Amino acid sequence: MKALKVVATTILTVAVLGAQVLAAGTGSPVAGDGPKVKKAILASGKDVTGFIVTTQMGTTSPYDGVNESLKSAAADFKAANEKAAALKGSDGKALESALVAAAQKQVSGATADDLKNGAIFDTSYIENGKVEKLGESITITYEYDIPSGTFIVPIHQTASGVWAVMDFKVSGNEISVTSDGLSPFAFITGKASEKKDDKKDDGKKSAQTGEYVTKTVLAGAVVLAAVGIVCATRAKKSSAK
Repeated sequence: MKALKVVATTILTVAVLGAQVLAAGTGSPVAGDGPKVKKAILASGKDVTGFIVTTQMGTTSPYDGVNESLKSAAADFKAANEKAAALKGSDGKALESALVAAAQKQVSGATADDLKNGAIFDTSYIENGKVEKLGESITITYEYDIPSGTFIVPIHQTASGVWAVMDFKVSGNEISVTSDGLSPFAFITGKASEKKDDKKDDGKKSAQTGEYVTKTVLAGAVVLAAVGIVCATRAKKSSAK
C-alpha cells in the first residue's frame, strides 16, 4: 500500500513539473505565487496582463533570470538588516526619507519605525517561455490586502542595482505602479503607531493633583479653625454662667 502511495505521488509530481515545463515553453506563462496582477498595460496601450508573472521571494521560478533576480534582492535586504529604510537609494543615500515621505501622504504621523516589509517579489514579462524586456514603461495594478489606516509604498530595484520608490496610486485593496522596467519589487507597509509623551502627561496630572490636594488641605484647615473658634467661644460662655 505504501509502495502504491509513493508511486502515485511520484507520478503526480512528474506530471506537475512536466506541465510547468510545457507551459514555460509556450506563449502561456506559468502563474506565479506573488501578488495577483489584475491588469498590466504598456505605455503604448497594449494589454499584457496575461504575460506578467510575479514570484514571491523564497520560492523557485521555472524561468531563467527570475531566481537570480530574487537572490539579488535578498542580498540587498540582508545587507540592510531586513530594513527597507536602509536600502541604498538612487542618490547614494538610504531610502528612508523617500519611504517616510510617501507613507506620510497616506497616513499622517508615519515614521521610519513604522516601516515593515510586506511582499518581496519579482515581476517579469514572460513570452515564449522566456523573460523578455518591455522596451517601454508599464503600469501594473496589483490586488493586495490593504487594511484601513495602513500605508503601502512600492519600491523596486533599478537596473543600476539601487532601490527607488515607484510612481503609484492606491485605491481600496488595489495598488497601481508605473515603471520603466521590471525587476524585484517590494511592498513596504505599516501603520502609524500611537506615540504619547507619558512624562508630559504625568507632569500635568501630578501638577493638577497637587494643586487640588493643596486647595483641599487649606479649605479643611480653615473649616477646622472655624469649628475650633466656635467651640472655644461656647466654652467661655458656659464658664461665665
